[in-house]
Amino acid sequence: MKKVLVDLLIESEAATSFVMYLATLFDATYQNTNNENKNDVKAFARIATAIAKFWISKRGPEATFEALECLGGAGYVEESNLPRLYREAPLNSIW
Repeated sequence: MKKVLVDLLIESEAATSFVMYLATLFDATYQNTNNENKNDVKAFARIATAIAKFWISKRGPEATFEALECLGGAGYVEESNLPRLYREAPLNSIW
């Protein structure tokens, strides 16, 4: 159980770090005065954004399911938000 929770934590932190790095790339494109470097950073930011969306969207349902498994029967009760998140997680790849 601890290993699953640690894996979920690492995956969440990795996704957060990746998105924050993308945010710094987009900030760098507006603040950088060097046109050559600016175009390279902008091109990389565009590609990395698509990769981030794909990776996070594909991993979201599995991570939500693992969280449901960790909670056991309490995770399937409709009084919590986790069942709704599990149902809606596959929709992120469509958007």
